[in-house]
Amino acid sequence: MKKIFSLIMVLSMVIVVASCSKDDPNMPKEVNGSKAYEITFMIGAGQPTSNKVEMKLSDFSGLGTYTKNVYQANIIPQTTELTITGITAGGHELKDVKLALDGTKTVLQLGNLTADKTTTIKTDLDFLQSVANRMQANKSVSLTFSFSQTAKDINRTVPVKINMSIQFLLK
Repeated sequence: MKKIFSLIMVLSMVIVVASCSKDDPNMPKEVNGSKAYEITFMIGAGQPTSNKVEMKLSDFSGLGTYTKNVYQANIIPQTTELTITGITAGGHELKDVKLALDGTKTVLQLGNLTADKTTTIKTDLDFLQSVANRMQANKSVSLTFSFSQTAKDINRTVPVKINMSIQFLLK
């Protein structure tokens, strides 16, 4: 009698666990999503030399309700890029330009910029992959774009654009 009772209890627990872990049958195994982020600030005398942007998994509309199911995020290199404009037209030089992943020691050193820049080089893409990894783990990240000084005192808007295209793997 004790064995039958134990067997019934074990089977009952297995059924309960199996029914609780049932996946959404319509959930895809992967979702591609893209989002363009922009950090805009004025350069020139008396202007701040850094600005932040927050990136969230929920910003990627293709994920919908599956943000909690993301277990891996891979950037799509062909459509992921970092663009900085407004430097050439203003004749500015931004010195010691950095893009930092807040809460970590991960920093992309861009050096001195005297011209607009669009980049998809491996170092920059590796940094953006680190951003995607942290966003997947924490559901959001914050980036800070900063520089130490500018060579001109004329105020000009400089937009920093980050186009993130990511393949999200779901479970």
